[in-house]
Amino acid sequence: MSRLDGKVKKVKDNTATSGFVARARSEWEKVKYPLKESTILKLRDLLQEQKLDLVLILIGLNIDTSSVKTETLAQHMSQLSCNISQIRADVGENKNILEASVQDLKHKEILRWLYGQDPFTLYHSRESRRYPGTCQWFLKNQEYLRWRSAGSLLWVKGEVGCGKSFLCSAVIEHLQTYFAAQSDNMLLHFFFSFADAHRPNPLLCLSSLLRQMCLNERVLHIVEELYERFNGYTGSRAPGYHDIELAMDSAIACLEGCKEIYIVFDALDELPNDPDEYQRSHILNWIRATSTRYRHVHILFTSRSNSSSRDVEDFAITIPSIRIVTIDAMSNRHDMFLYLEAQFKESRVLNMVSGHSLSKTLNDMISLSDGMFLWVHLQMVELTKLPTPRLKDIDRILKSMPPRLDDTYIRILQSIHYLLSKEAARALLWLSLSLRPLHLVEVNESCIIVPQNKPAIAEEDRLGGEGILPCLSGLVRRTGIDNNYVALSHFSVKEFLTSEALKRSPCSSYGFRDNLAHAWIAESCVAYINYCYCSENRTGTRKDLEQFPLLEYACRYWFEHMISAGKQEQTELDSLASNLLQSGEKWTYVTLIYNHMIPDIPFSCAHRRWTLRTPLGWAAALGLESVVRLLLSQRQSDLDAIQDIKLKPTKCFQVENACGECTAFRVSYPTRGTALVKAIEFGHTSIARLLIEKGANINLCGEFGGTALSVACRLRNGDLVQYLLDSGASPSDGLMDAVRECSWSICQQLLDAGAAANEQIEGEMPLIVAASMGYNRVCQVLLDFGADVNRLIEVDDPTDATDALTAATMHGKIQIVKLLLSKGAHVRGSALAYSLTGLEDGPFDEHREICNILVQHGNDMNPDLGGSHNTPLAMALSNGWLDIARCMISKGARVEPGDPTCLLAGNILVEAVFSVDMTRTILDIGVAADSPIAAVKPWAWEMDDDACNFTTALQAAAYHGHVDTVKVLLANGANPNIRGPPYGSTLFSLFAGACYAIENVWLKPNGEAEREAYDQSVREKTVRIYEILQERGVQNIIPWGSLDYDAFRMCIRGIKYSSIRTGITAPRPINQRTFAKLSGGTFRRVVRS
Repeated sequence: MSRLDGKVKKVKDNTATSGFVARARSEWEKVKYPLKESTILKLRDLLQEQKLDLVLILIGLNIDTSSVKTETLAQHMSQLSCNISQIRADVGENKNILEASVQDLKHKEILRWLYGQDPFTLYHSRESRRYPGTCQWFLKNQEYLRWRSAGSLLWVKGEVGCGKSFLCSAVIEHLQTYFAAQSDNMLLHFFFSFADAHRPNPLLCLSSLLRQMCLNERVLHIVEELYERFNGYTGSRAPGYHDIELAMDSAIACLEGCKEIYIVFDALDELPNDPDEYQRSHILNWIRATSTRYRHVHILFTSRSNSSSRDVEDFAITIPSIRIVTIDAMSNRHDMFLYLEAQFKESRVLNMVSGHSLSKTLNDMISLSDGMFLWVHLQMVELTKLPTPRLKDIDRILKSMPPRLDDTYIRILQSIHYLLSKEAARALLWLSLSLRPLHLVEVNESCIIVPQNKPAIAEEDRLGGEGILPCLSGLVRRTGIDNNYVALSHFSVKEFLTSEALKRSPCSSYGFRDNLAHAWIAESCVAYINYCYCSENRTGTRKDLEQFPLLEYACRYWFEHMISAGKQEQTELDSLASNLLQSGEKWTYVTLIYNHMIPDIPFSCAHRRWTLRTPLGWAAALGLESVVRLLLSQRQSDLDAIQDIKLKPTKCFQVENACGECTAFRVSYPTRGTALVKAIEFGHTSIARLLIEKGANINLCGEFGGTALSVACRLRNGDLVQYLLDSGASPSDGLMDAVRECSWSICQQLLDAGAAANEQIEGEMPLIVAASMGYNRVCQVLLDFGADVNRLIEVDDPTDATDALTAATMHGKIQIVKLLLSKGAHVRGSALAYSLTGLEDGPFDEHREICNILVQHGNDMNPDLGGSHNTPLAMALSNGWLDIARCMISKGARVEPGDPTCLLAGNILVEAVFSVDMTRTILDIGVAADSPIAAVKPWAWEMDDDACNFTTALQAAAYHGHVDTVKVLLANGANPNIRGPPYGSTLFSLFAGACYAIENVWLKPNGEAEREAYDQSVREKTVRIYEILQERGVQNIIPWGSLDYDAFRMCIRGIKYSSIRTGITAPRPINQRTFAKLSGGTFRRVVRS
């Protein structure tokens, strides 16, 4: 409950404070705690009610400890267990809901950031179209079986349309069944589909694989660290291919020895192999490196084996251990027969063909197909058009069908009615080059756009019903979950439309060149935008997206198609693009639908809108280099203008009663700056160079923005960083960004250029930041360039580190701690303290190891940590690190049992009660069994009112049910009748501890039997301690309830509680309100007679 209070306080404090830093912290708290503040408050109130109910149960029982016998006490304890079972269930359910909600939201956000699509969509699409029972020949193939058991690499090759994708889906389904009973296997897959929502590329491929691996907790932890790295103080951004490749390598390595990983790649030949990008080479190199380095990884991939995949053939030659299976006409003959037989039976006309006639027809089709499923499918399209199933008609169609796919495609084109030939050509062009899948209504809209006309669409040209789709039967197909999308039926269709064979055919008008086609689509998009904007039906709301089906696509992709066009074609479109960017209200309308600065839903809330000051800024951000040249020749004065203009001063989700849309929106605002900054931020290096050549101020920085160099460092673009440095950029501007991005090579570039390793930048030191993030290589580079390992800085927030060693310790970075110590780092009290406390979630195993390293290093065991009772030894005992505590004592940790006014000895003894051996050790030093203590747990970050503030060690031992420790303390003279908080006496501490242990929702047993066994053990220990206390003369003391305020301030020995420390706040005197709060409001009620 106290933890919920703390979280609410953090959100309230940050919301109430003004200023940029406070607002940023407020947003961070909302990311950490995504539930609404009201939800947390309700949960806190509910927990408080449950706690008060527990107190009332205690009061209702009204146990008379002077007369209760052991058997009666056991009965009362059993009754107590039953009474609070429902409370425990309610509290546990609420806590689990809260934890699961927060964790689930965080994981979903991370997975969407890593790979925004469902990795299984394409697999389900292939599997749904695969006929049952096919591909069995491959699943029984010896090469496949050897690969499944021990092979590292298997290449399945075959000609176009032979069914490789269906074979992949069969392999995935087979491996899923095969591995169902084996938890030590992991299956991953990726389909390189040209019709995918995002064009396939190596980055998407590895991102998809990594997302699938996140089912494993260790891999999820790696991805969480990657997410935190790219979602820091500069906002959220996507990782690059190299980042995902490294994360993927770490994920595979962490599963070595515990899981076998199977990876299936389909249609590797559909991954472009652009000479400038070498996309396919990236994946081939990754396959080679991974299969060579890791024996627990098994990779299967498919591709064609013709001239278009020559690089794959060359790749296979370099790997002697690769296994190869070739799909030929004989291997899948049975599969083809099953498929055709099913197609004939499903056809209303062809199902009348049966017996010998059917068998002969099917075998003839298979013989003519040469093993190509796609060819057979196209023949079925023609056969289903027959009015009657006469065998002579079937034979005539089969004999007239061209033997090659290209000829078949030409025949389909020739069958298109001449009145719709232009629309069909445009539809095929759009479907071939669209940058996302198109809906049928979008295809029908796109095919009637004529950019040269005014308006670009004539209403009489619109197509009803399914529009152009029936004309393209055999060339296109419906796709998507509800068949809402249209795509080319096969990758070979696009290859055919751009082939030389089509150019030489009578249907050459259907062919196109990619550069010219992209330019034509870009021009069509701009023409469509003009058409919509000038339409009388435009409303300026989301209704426009229904009225104009292609509007969203046009606004989103017009500039990307222009970039994909050739340089000559781009130049021809310059004036068109420039006019659009300078069109004022029209351009504002475009950005309402798609804003490249903050990608958002169309017509989003006005509070989130962002725009740029000049057309030059937009051209630089969009990547339109030729347009930038044109605008520079017209408006040179815009070169150094700060571009960003936020249309509303306050984000909606920072205002009370925010709209639901803004409440759920997580935004990463762009870096404020000039056109140069925009070009660099969006990765347009050539434009950045052009702007610098034209005289852009390279060191200019906008408010809350960054310089060109800092943005380049943030993006880890080493070549651009060097160019900026050579052009006069100040090297210190980017050092902190390079450190945060863990780019040791860029750090070295900047330091070589004159950046100071010891320069404090906006209150931060590079070495301290690198140490806190655990960047070993970056720390080494900074130290090599003279960073002071012992440099101290002043901080406003007490939770911030003042030196590098403390920063590394705070965040549990073991290797950094070792590195800094080897370089002569001084161990300050703050470092030792943080090794014992960790951060908000407490210490972890890494902190324990660091603490041991620091203690062994020989630093001061008695640093001043802000209060006489806050010592490393007490903290180590509180953590249960008994071996470290013994080591501290051997190295001089102070206990001071002879000082009756010092509360240190009592605190240490209370923390030692969890171990009977350590209790003996502390007592043997000379600490009295009834030594007084401070009223709080040492260095507690968040108070646990039910388990601290004990007056004596005996009360603490009784509360926690440590029978042997109780015996040891009593044997050493502990008085069981000493009165004091939080429960008044040892006896009431015993009963309160039993209640808390039984109700403790943090214990998660495996079932009711284990839960009952646990409850029984608590009751038995309670009864046993009660018996021991009775033997020692425990009295039925009812203290405190009738005493005055002075009694609250004094313990039985007359020592004042004068040093209350809660969390990280400063020591302050106790008062009645503080005492009531620290005792959870339960003290008076529990002990009242």
